[in-house]
Amino acid sequence: MDSLTPSDDELEQVFTPLGFDGVWSKLTRLLLIAFKTPRGHLFLDRNWALSPQGYTCVICQRNKVELIDHKQGWLRAMLHCDHDHIVDVIVELAKKLDVVHVPQQMIHKYASYQPTIICRSCNWIDSQLKHKFDDIHSQFSFPTHMKQRLILQKGRRRHKIDFDGAWDYWSEQKDDFLRNLEDIHTQLLDLREVDHKAAPKKYQPRKLLFETAFKTFQECGYTHQCHLDFHSFLKRSVSWPEQKEPS
Repeated sequence: MDSLTPSDDELEQVFTPLGFDGVWSKLTRLLLIAFKTPRGHLFLDRNWALSPQGYTCVICQRNKVELIDHKQGWLRAMLHCDHDHIVDVIVELAKKLDVVHVPQQMIHKYASYQPTIICRSCNWIDSQLKHKFDDIHSQFSFPTHMKQRLILQKGRRRHKIDFDGAWDYWSEQKDDFLRNLEDIHTQLLDLREVDHKAAPKKYQPRKLLFETAFKTFQECGYTHQCHLDFHSFLKRSVSWPEQKEPS
């Protein structure tokens, strides 16, 4: 490591107070020791790196120590970006109808919650429910407050879910959801008739979260002393070994 390359301790000193994490953090190093895992057997993704070491999942309220997944000598430090999938409906339908630009107001109108970082177990709640009930629309999303209520027992990889409660909630929301799909189709047809000069924009919920982290990074003068740009910082922070983890 040359004199311009910051050490793990230097990165810890600068970036932990800013709300970042990574393979360099004391927390990560302690977890590697606790699970007797070499750094080469660590999967740590960008969502984890851009979330503070004191992060707790907004749904299940578990912290990073509780969320770290140890399996057959490998550690997985991974979080997920959750967003309302009705936005995917809007984007895909706009593409089919050749609508050049979807107003942000439309996305804000129909999305029941903003993109947020959650744990893997909570991210799988929607999939568990749709696997159980074929009638739940594939692009319907259970909002954060409902996911909280549906957890009967927390699990490291899968939560125990209140399926009856989930079905009742879908039944209550079904008519409104289907009506929204019709309204979206009508509004996009109207937009197709308008001459939009703006370039098409791809909806990327995770990008919204990254932009906030990038702004924080840029506003910190110490980052320049570390001789790191944002891309280099992420590269130093994540770990994604070429060797695949056990299934």
